Amino acid sequence: MATLAYNRVWHLIDAKHQILGKLATQIAVCLMGKTKPIFHRGADTGDYVVVINSNSFRLTGNKMKYKTYVRHSGYPGGFKQYNIKYKMEKDPAFVIKHAVKGMLPRNDLRSYRLDRLFCFEGEDHPYADRIVRDYRKYYLEKLIEEQKTRRQK
Repeated sequence: MATLAYNRVWHLIDAKHQILGKLATQIAVCLMGKTKPIFHRGADTGDYVVVINSNSFRLTGNKMKYKTYVRHSGYPGGFKQYNIKYKMEKDPAFVIKHAVKGMLPRNDLRSYRLDRLFCFEGEDHPYADRIVRDYRKYYLEKLIEEQKTRRQK
């Protein structure tokens, strides 16, 4: 167990039917290594995260209609604005990475942590032999529990 504290562990997270914000929070915690006993803010002790089904997460409220991504090139007429619906059709991994990027601390380690995040649209990925912790079953059971409690109310 001590080797898992020091080595980088590969986590598999299924994004199917999960809310984007809660999913991004879980990914950010794994990337930072906050669950490890050797965690330190100034050291990069985080793990690798593989996200599957990155095109089937959920959004709350009216975000599908109104959430936009804005960027500017710095030149006149360089203002670009994209709807989240367009971004999800074109590249769903961008939406997840952007949400995770917003939850990571703004320091020099941010880009290194984001480099350890891999998003795939389907179930297949090339890192199947490296996965140590699989969160698919845990989240599925938790989701079913939440749905049962909602129905009882």
